[in-house]
Amino acid sequence: MYVRLGNILKINMTRLENLLPLSEKFLRETNFVKISENIPEELKIKLLTEPDSEPLVQFEGLSPVFFLLIDSLNFCFWNADESKTFRYGELKGSIALGMKIKEVIKKYPDLADKLSNDPSGFMKELLLGTTGQMQLVEERVRILGDIGIFLKETDFEKLVTEFNGKSVNDFANFMLEKLPYVFSDIVNFNGVMMPFCKKLRLLISDLEAFCGMNLKDREDLLIYPDHKLPQLFINYGMLIPRSDLLQKLKDKEVLGYGSEEEAALRAGAIICASKIAESTGISYPDLDYRLWVYSKEMNPKVPHHRTISRFY
Repeated sequence: MYVRLGNILKINMTRLENLLPLSEKFLRETNFVKISENIPEELKIKLLTEPDSEPLVQFEGLSPVFFLLIDSLNFCFWNADESKTFRYGELKGSIALGMKIKEVIKKYPDLADKLSNDPSGFMKELLLGTTGQMQLVEERVRILGDIGIFLKETDFEKLVTEFNGKSVNDFANFMLEKLPYVFSDIVNFNGVMMPFCKKLRLLISDLEAFCGMNLKDREDLLIYPDHKLPQLFINYGMLIPRSDLLQKLKDKEVLGYGSEEEAALRAGAIICASKIAESTGISYPDLDYRLWVYSKEMNPKVPHHRTISRFY
């Protein structure tokens, strides 16, 4: 049985790198997906090519607090009706939201006070001037409020500096303890606790890439399992869903967060990525970014899986 941990469980020491062996163990116990032993040469060549970094250029030089906000709210941007995809101007999804956050936070010198006292008002400002629909708005408001309380108690920019030289897991566990509702993307299957922690892995990577944070063991981040990476591996034939699961993907059925099918797709993506990292020597943070870029460029035959969750 799967359970969502969310904010209802005090999390003992979580080791992000354990997601790989735990995913392997889990996939031995389920038959929803299989992993091909072969890496398509076309995909390998593509991943060894440096991608265009243009989508993220506009976020260079921004503060750690900006990345805490954008990564905490980086979930569930897909829409069953693609004409209602969340947009801001020509941008869509997380990049669109990032541009709105960048604009709105300039208005609040005491951001912690605004977020802790009026997260709904802040959310309304983020939506002002956007088009389409954003899912899970209430969950986003709660996340903003939790971050506001956290920022009242913590100088986040100073914290990022203080963690320099420490391990990825030290920082990860601090954030899991302080913001469990935001980051505790951990699934339990028959005692196998899989710390997917997509948003937390992304935050750490962004703090290193944009804010100069320097943690040990950065390869422990692995990739950041969402809905797009399993889709990419399925379309390249590395991740092979069972026939009934494949039909659900084609029919665009919603898979429950923490369900065996959904967890199998995410765990399968972790294993596929590990094979590519081992074969190519690309670091995990770089590999995740390249996979993300190319997942947006491909013309997929199989849709991405649909899950409604505050975790991705």
